[in-house]
This record gives sequence, structure tokens and C-alpha cells, in this order.
Amino acid sequence: MIENRIQRILMITCLTVLIISNGKADRNKITEDIVKIIDDSLKCRNNPALAISVVKDGNVVFSRGFGSRVVGQQVNVSGSTLFGVASLTKAFVSTLIVKLLDENSKYTVDTPLRIVFDDESLFKDEILSKYATIRDLLCHRMGIPGNDAIRLDTNLTRENLVQRMKHLDGTGRFRDSFYYNNLMFGLLTRITEMLGGKTWEALVKEHIFDPLDMTSSNFATTADPEKLELAKGYVDHNGELKEVPWEFSRRWGKLCGAGCILSTADDMAKWMQFHLSGGKTRKGKRLLSKRALSMIHTPLIRIATSTTSKYYTRPLSPVTFSDDSYAMGWKTGYYRGYKILSHTGSTYGYRAKVTLYPDMNFGVFSAMTGDDPNFFYRFNVHSLISDMYLGEKPWLNASMMCSFPELFQSKPSSKPQINTKRKPARNVRDYLGFYTNIPYGFATVAKNETQLTLQYGFGRFELYAKTTKDEFYVQSVGMITGLTNFKSLKFIESSDGTVTAVEISAFESKDPPVFRKVLPSSHAPTNAVLPTRCFILQVFLTVVLSGVIFC
Repeated sequence: MIENRIQRILMITCLTVLIISNGKADRNKITEDIVKIIDDSLKCRNNPALAISVVKDGNVVFSRGFGSRVVGQQVNVSGSTLFGVASLTKAFVSTLIVKLLDENSKYTVDTPLRIVFDDESLFKDEILSKYATIRDLLCHRMGIPGNDAIRLDTNLTRENLVQRMKHLDGTGRFRDSFYYNNLMFGLLTRITEMLGGKTWEALVKEHIFDPLDMTSSNFATTADPEKLELAKGYVDHNGELKEVPWEFSRRWGKLCGAGCILSTADDMAKWMQFHLSGGKTRKGKRLLSKRALSMIHTPLIRIATSTTSKYYTRPLSPVTFSDDSYAMGWKTGYYRGYKILSHTGSTYGYRAKVTLYPDMNFGVFSAMTGDDPNFFYRFNVHSLISDMYLGEKPWLNASMMCSFPELFQSKPSSKPQINTKRKPARNVRDYLGFYTNIPYGFATVAKNETQLTLQYGFGRFELYAKTTKDEFYVQSVGMITGLTNFKSLKFIESSDGTVTAVEISAFESKDPPVFRKVLPSSHAPTNAVLPTRCFILQVFLTVVLSGVIFC
């Protein structure tokens, strides 16, 4: 009896050791395969740095970097290297504000914004002003176009953003149209500060970073890049990598909740584990109730069209990778029939993506520097890694990742060629002047030596004439190189042929803002990058009554 029992114990022990050994061998093989394919696929790309982390069944099974943090130098990337994660920040916004609301019964996600801000006319539309709630902001169903270029205005603050909302038109149906809008997450940033009594950055650190032990994570608004293990951001400008000035990242991230977080593969693994564990820290302490986390993950609005759907849907593609609904800071969908939560992040110099498989207790994070047109590389990396860890046969290899989507369908059309030598149909001086718009503020059209330029906030654009009279291509230069290219604007003339305004569709295509001219060319600065104090005083009395200046 005793001998038989000992034999059974020894047999079970041997089997356990064998299973563990095989599991480790399998994981090592997966790791080796991933590293080889990623290394090979990066050879055909212009992405200097990449970091990936993977979590499965509560464990971090992969976290490492590829490439170099600085172009031209071999500064290795690791799991502790910081990247801008851009709109992955939005899930932090939803988690933080829901946590604060959960702890403070005064408001809920369904509290009308007019009550939160104590203002009955928050928006141009009366229906929005009366009924819009925190929940509506969190899932992009306000029906207001993005107007992202407002973030270039040097006068923009989290406090005065709400005043600008009063002047933005809605072109979609409230609660029935998905209009992705970073400004709404700027409003959420401000609401969170009002609830928590501290800056949004301080609240994220206190309520999320510290409890989850995300010790390396930071913010573009407050970080000192010289003191960090940071991968420098780059944009691909006509095939040449250009470094994104840190000053741009700091200014562009001013609203913070729209996309200011910096994080690492190691820290984002902890963030994924928090969501996959139902709201607990790695030590098992509950940070957010299951009910609250479930609410964050529940889809609220359908996404009518997806940038990637036509490239990752059967039968045009071997698999379907969908993200056709939006929750609170998360997209919801399916990959190969597995339920997923995901989000991409794209800001100037950085690209990121996170994919969670709640039913499989599995998640993938990636971040890179450089560009990723149409999200192809991020989706392919996540597809490959997901297949390997979910036991599916991978449908991609390094060669296919380089040529995608050519094996399955044609590539997206290339961008137009701009004729930089074409002369405008009228005298350039007719365009020069000082223009204003509510809620954007001031813009200056000037001639810088031989080049017609537009200055708006800290953004400078060169204008190149199109074949149509008074229409121009807009190309961002200087600090914002790569921000807005191949888009357009057109000058508007009155019945007597005088230029009286400029409509800038490059700033917002769904509802292009119209800037009206308030001072003609004879008063406008011809070679100034920014208007001088004296020049601004000249137009102050002209525009102050119209409310263009926000305090």
C-alpha cells in the first residue's frame, strides 16, 4: 500500500515536472519565433524603436524592446523604455473618473454636464446643453467633429476649453453618431480635476500609477526628457526620419486626457493585468469594483466605419479583426471569434496599441517610434503574437508583414504630389492679413520671403497654390513638421472680389472653421512668425466684443 502510494506520488511529480518543462519550452519557442519575425519585419520599416509586452494567465510572458531609442546611435530599447502611448491614455481617463465617481456619490456618469459645470448653455446645441452627460463624453457620441487643431492655440487651457465648446457646431446626431473627439477628453480631464481637487497628472499617479506599481510611467506635460529612458519620437517626412521636438509633445499634450501619458512595456503589462483581473492590483487588492470596470468595458455606440475593417475582414483577409463598437476609452470587437478590448494610439512621433482578450486572460501591448500608416504594422504584430499564444496557426510571417496588404488586396492610394512652383491666381498680397474665428482664435497669413505662410498658435504652415483659384495645399513645417500635409484651405471673396475670409478644411474636414479677416495686408506682419504685442493691440478692439480672446 505504502509502496503503491509512493509510486503514485512519484509518477504525479514526474508528470507535473514534465508538463512545466514542456510549458517552458513552448514559451521559449514562442519567444524565439516572435523575436526573429519582429527583427526581420523591422528591416523593411522606418520605425527606429519598438517595445512589446504580453501577459497571459496573470503572468508577464514577454517584455522586451527592439531597435534604438535614438536614430544614428545604438541606444538599446528595453521593457523599461518610455514611449508616448497617445490615445491609450483615454482608458486611464475613464478608469480614473469612474473611480472618483464611484467614491463620491455626488455625481455619476449620467449626471448632466450642465450640473457639473453649473452652466445651462455649455454647447451651441440646446439638446446637448440640456442632456449631455459624462458618459456621452467618454464614448464619443456627442456628434461634434474633432477640431483637433484647436490644440495648437497657445491660449488654450483646460479651464477655458469649456468656453470654446459653446461655439462648436455639431454635424452628427447626438448619441447616434460616433465622432472621435480629443477635445471631449480634454473636458473629462477638467471634470476629473474638479472632482479630485488636484491636477489630472497628480490624480493619475495617486489613483493608478502608484497602486499598480507603474513606477516608470510619466506625462509629456511634466516630464523632463533628459532624465528619462525615453525613445525619441520621429516622423517619416518624405522618406526621411525627423525628430519630433519635445516642446511640441509637451504643448500638444496640454489637455492630457487626450493623450499625454508616457509608459513602458513593463508598466503597460501591469495595466493590462489590472483590467484582465477584474480591477485588482498584482497583490490582489481591489482598486476598482467589478461593476465599475464592467461599465467601462461595455460597448455604448456602434462605430459605423473603421479605418482597418476592409483590410482585416474575411474573405478579403484570412481572418477578421474587428473593432466596431466603443465603450469608455476602449473599442470592443473580435479577433478570430475571440472577444477583444482594444485601442490604438497615434501622436506625432509615436504609435501604440493594446489588445485584451478578457475570456482568455491574455493581452498584448506595443509601442513604437515613427509612422504606421493605416495601423497595418500594429495590427499585424498583434495578430501574429495573438495567434502564437492562443494556439492558432499564424497567418502572417515577416515577408507578409512587409508587403501587407498586397497578397490580399491593393494598397491604399498614395498621397498627391504638390507642385510647389505653381503661382496663385491673384496677387499674394490680397491674402495677407489677420484672421479670427470663434472658438479657434487668431491666425495670420503672411509672406515669408517668397513663401506664403499661415501661422496659427505654435503651428506654422506653408501654402502651395492648387489649380482652383484661391485654394491651397497646407503643409506643416518647423516644430509641427508632419502634422498636417496634403490637406487644403480656400480663401473666400466678397461680391467685389476682395478676400474676406479663409476656410481651413485642413483643421477640420467635417465642419471647416472659417476665419474672417479683421485687418488687411497693409496692417498685417509680413515676415513675423508670431504677431507682435503691438499688432495684437491693433486688433484687440476689433475682436474683443466677439469673444475670440479666451481667458
